[in-house]
Amino acid sequence: MIFQEIVSNKTEELRFSFENLNQFIGHIIWPITVLIILWMYRKHISGVINRLGSFEAGATGISMTFDSKLEETINDFLPSESKVIKSKSAFQIRSGEVKLNSPYHQLLNIRENLYNLIITKSQEFNIVTAGKSSVQLCEILKEKEKISKKNADYFLSLIELTNSGNTTITQPQVNKVKELYNNLKF
Repeated sequence: MIFQEIVSNKTEELRFSFENLNQFIGHIIWPITVLIILWMYRKHISGVINRLGSFEAGATGISMTFDSKLEETINDFLPSESKVIKSKSAFQIRSGEVKLNSPYHQLLNIRENLYNLIITKSQEFNIVTAGKSSVQLCEILKEKEKISKKNADYFLSLIELTNSGNTTITQPQVNKVKELYNNLKF
């Protein structure tokens, strides 16, 4: 009788312990799963975060700025000893020109000039351009070794910058993008 009570009490304690353990695991399984997924994809996630730049929260909501991406591109591709704007055939954009367009329209103009530039470069090497984006054409030129990997990366960074701009872009930001564009060598 005493033995049965002892066994019954031990069984009840074990059942209580297993129930607590089960509840504990149930509460921590999702956070652990999320942490494992974040750890597995940490390189991809950090790349996405780096490409986003910074965020601003204001009365109009949350907006993304591309200041950090712009500075990163400047540091990666412009020569440190010289920040002089160089001429670029028919697509030259001079930072000193007075434009009647808003900074955002100037950014769109740079994006269009980049597209025209890659089209012209692709046509020089008899690459079919119809139905292809500027990114696709850049990749084709890089694969065929018609442009260097560095120039391709530079071009893709400029495309990314011009695609990430919004109507709140400032004139100094556009001037930096113009400087980057004018230093692109194909």
